[in-house]
Amino acid sequence: MELWHLPADQLWDRLNELSQEQPPADPHQQLLINSFLKHAPAECLETSYTQALLEGRPFSALWAELRCLGPQTPLKHREFVSQLQQLARNSRERPALQSLSSQAQLGDDDALFALIRASLESDEDLYESLRQALETVRVDPFLWERFLKLYQDAPEFNERIHNFRQTFLPEVPEVDLTRLELPLPARPAKPAPQPSSLTPGWSLRYIKGIGRLTLFSRPRKAFDIGMETVRCLPKGFLYTSYKAANFDYMGSGDSRRIHATRLADDLSYLVLQCAGGTWDLLSLKGKVLASIPEGPWTCYTTCQTSKLPLLGGPHGIYRVDQHNLILVDKRPVLAFCQHQEKLLTLTSEGVLRQNNRRKWKLPPGPQAHFSPDGHYLARLHAGYLEVFLHQSLYAKFPVPKEREFNFSSDSQSLVTIGPEDLTHWSLDGTPLAHYTEREATGQPLPLIPPETRRTTLQEMAQHDRFFEDLSP
Repeated sequence: MELWHLPADQLWDRLNELSQEQPPADPHQQLLINSFLKHAPAECLETSYTQALLEGRPFSALWAELRCLGPQTPLKHREFVSQLQQLARNSRERPALQSLSSQAQLGDDDALFALIRASLESDEDLYESLRQALETVRVDPFLWERFLKLYQDAPEFNERIHNFRQTFLPEVPEVDLTRLELPLPARPAKPAPQPSSLTPGWSLRYIKGIGRLTLFSRPRKAFDIGMETVRCLPKGFLYTSYKAANFDYMGSGDSRRIHATRLADDLSYLVLQCAGGTWDLLSLKGKVLASIPEGPWTCYTTCQTSKLPLLGGPHGIYRVDQHNLILVDKRPVLAFCQHQEKLLTLTSEGVLRQNNRRKWKLPPGPQAHFSPDGHYLARLHAGYLEVFLHQSLYAKFPVPKEREFNFSSDSQSLVTIGPEDLTHWSLDGTPLAHYTEREATGQPLPLIPPETRRTTLQEMAQHDRFFEDLSP
């Protein structure tokens, strides 16, 4: 029999015995013993969770919670409600909610229970922020119902539970499923196929917020961009923008929203424009190459000799070395690349320079982009895809419905996104293949939450101080 199933008189005697012995292996029994020693209740009273909570008896509240939830009782984030209210007094509750919401999205039930507990027990002023944090989490309704049983015997929580159910657990009207015997209707004519619309967040170069980037390589790669994560499809890394404040426990720190993501111009890395003043340069294998300050950067590539990231914009070209920016060329650029150890730059006026020497000026039109190897320039202009080689027009072919293009990773072909699919072209304008969005982006990886290990009392104590570093 579990400790929390014992009657009050037997529990008192049993806890006194266990307090003199080695800690039990079961972490929930350890939690009950620690609470018994910490709060030293005069006696064990069999009361409800809400009654013990309102009367300020934490041990009785924990005992009632264990009797209701059993092994599903959360072990960590137990002090979240009091710490959140302390943070709210200094208007610092948002990072805490974002951090815990991210963990709940990744499958951490303890983080989810902490948000639910806070939405029911915290002040009314915090309810709206907690509601927004919970709306981003997908949860089995039966899991919420089991937790809400803790509050259903207290009139003080009736209104909050009512609001909670209306938001997250609305009643579904009954539907009459009685089969009606109706005559078979005439077979309708087959409708004409309608063109499918693309996902707004699908791109070959740049997306804002959530979406997917497709890199046309061999094999093709698709990067699924979430609010705070980057996943490589169909198989690959899972990167998170979450950063810990220390290396002892990953539960305290800062979770940064990804505002926008783009591929480098030479397709060598991703640029994650994160909240918080710094952006991450992420390799195509999930490794953070560097963090750079946010700014008006317009072009990104990799140095051919040092293999370090290069950035360009209205203040010139910089090399990123150990998170430091080193000026390479002070002339403003719109795009640039390295070709055969020569620096080619393109200004907003369309002037092409080689090692600061003017070489050519593009005909008027929108911005052009270099190929990864630096041989070609291309742009979408007036319904055509124009490809330039050196100082002349190489090819020009109609693409009236395409909204975006990019080179393949080997610079030997082009890819465009139209209203229905992705098209692969040769450099002279011959269509090579068509791909649907599903074929081009792959399938999402299954979400497998990481296993957590809780074996010692010392490790358990760390969970109770989850937001210590965020406290004022």
